[in-house]
Amino acid sequence: MPDNNDPSKLQEPTPDEEKAAERAAEESPDIEEEYRESTERGANQEGEGKIV
Repeated sequence: MPDNNDPSKLQEPTPDEEKAAERAAEESPDIEEEYRESTERGANQEGEGKIV
């Protein structure tokens, strides 16, 4: 198994990977609202799926 903790053995990202990372970094304006709603739903969850 390769040693992923050795920086000298890590590969540089491909151009496609760099482009994908740039696209992912552009946040949608809806992300904040969706995150807030998900957090509230999780905090108010009841029943079998509730984590105590």
